[in-house]
Amino acid sequence: MAPTDKRKDPSMLAALGLASGVGLQLALTVLVGLGLGYLADRAFHTSPWFLLVGLLLGVLGGGYSVVRRLMKEIPRSG
Repeated sequence: MAPTDKRKDPSMLAALGLASGVGLQLALTVLVGLGLGYLADRAFHTSPWFLLVGLLLGVLGGGYSVVRRLMKEIPRSG
């Protein structure tokens, strides 16, 4: 029996692609929220309130989009 080459396994590559995409999506959503909060704080001189709101919205929005994506990608059993 010949050993399988794990570098060419399509299921492994698909899983790695999904994991890296989800991580990048979450990180970018949080960074956008932080950036917008930072800019709002500078404009309205309310530091750190808009930054915290942006962080919270970024985490919530990123979590929501990650869950939606995973629910679509991962098949349900049963």
